[in-house]
Amino acid sequence: MPDNQDSSWCSILTSLLLKTGVPNGDGTSCLAVATSWAACDHASSKSGILNERQTIVLTGSMTGTWQISYNGATTASVSAFATDDTLSTAIKALPTIGSTLVTANITTVSNKVAAITVFVEFSRETGTFPYHLGNIPLLEVVISSLTGVSTSTVSETCAGVGRTGHTYEEQTVTASTTAHGTTFKLSMNATGDNEGAFGISPAISTSATAAEFSAGLAGMVWSGLQEGDTFKLSNEFFEVFKPDASAAVWAVRFFFAPASDGLLITVLGDVPPLKQYNSRDTTVVVSVNDDVAGVVPESAMPISAVANAASAGTKAVETASVVETTAAEVVKVSHVCGNGLRTTAEGCDDGDLVDGVMDAPATALSRVASCARPTSTKCPPATCPKPLPCTSRRRPLGLSVRAPVA
Repeated sequence: MPDNQDSSWCSILTSLLLKTGVPNGDGTSCLAVATSWAACDHASSKSGILNERQTIVLTGSMTGTWQISYNGATTASVSAFATDDTLSTAIKALPTIGSTLVTANITTVSNKVAAITVFVEFSRETGTFPYHLGNIPLLEVVISSLTGVSTSTVSETCAGVGRTGHTYEEQTVTASTTAHGTTFKLSMNATGDNEGAFGISPAISTSATAAEFSAGLAGMVWSGLQEGDTFKLSNEFFEVFKPDASAAVWAVRFFFAPASDGLLITVLGDVPPLKQYNSRDTTVVVSVNDDVAGVVPESAMPISAVANAASAGTKAVETASVVETTAAEVVKVSHVCGNGLRTTAEGCDDGDLVDGVMDAPATALSRVASCARPTSTKCPPATCPKPLPCTSRRRPLGLSVRAPVA
């Protein structure tokens, strides 16, 4: 027997084996204390997520076939003598169960099955939906075709736990009828970064299974998004449960990983309520109850594409401002008298050093209204005041601001 069974199963099996005289019926064939399976110490050290674990135990002197159901879907019939691989394959084929880890053990006595134990851990595998986060419904067994059953139990060995610091949103959708052929549509008005956007589902049957209802939510078409944004309510963001296969009631749990796009339609994880689209349709009335408001830490919220663009623009402006500020420097310059180049300190420059027809300081020209600053470098005739003698080609005249050449 494996060492990953819980003590309740061990005591049941020990009692049964003692009655049948099977060797090791003294309890040494299984552990009498809680083992790693029942210890529930497998939580992720990074996220705090703890996978749900459930245990199925059937005892008796059994023959025939049986089935396992989860969330409205049922496996094909499997023999009481089915191997570990056969049971695992049957369970994993359920369209509502997503990714699971399955181990099964069969004990036979005199051509009959004395005990069946199945260990199921609900896990997550990328692209295999639904993902499982938090506490989930129990598996069910169908034993109507299994004879000789003494006991049949399904127990929650470890309750699933969600991500640390996150409260998962839960909403219940109820339709007023399950009449054949009756359908309805759901809508959702986004809040948060995508406020103003809205999604509309395709038609959903009032007799929809959990898997069919999930497909309807994932098939929502979204409009009114900000330019550059896209959004899809992916299957990775939620799981749908159908507590009663015969009733038009579905429970939706929303769970968003940190920084995931799904959080863009929420306010810190609080998901806007689903509602009936075209509520004037009197054929079916749909009500939605907001059972649990979702909450995520502010640090888990993503940054939208629009916010990213705005942030990038702000940084570019800040960078340009720094470049512009540091690119200018104050340097001391000297203005050359008589070089034919008029600078900021000269009214004109005639290109030579001959007194009387030389450079005219700008201050001199500015004092004579009729003497406008010439566009040519040549000095005008005696219309301007006679400047001071030009005794040197280089006459320092002050400071100027000059940008360095890159």
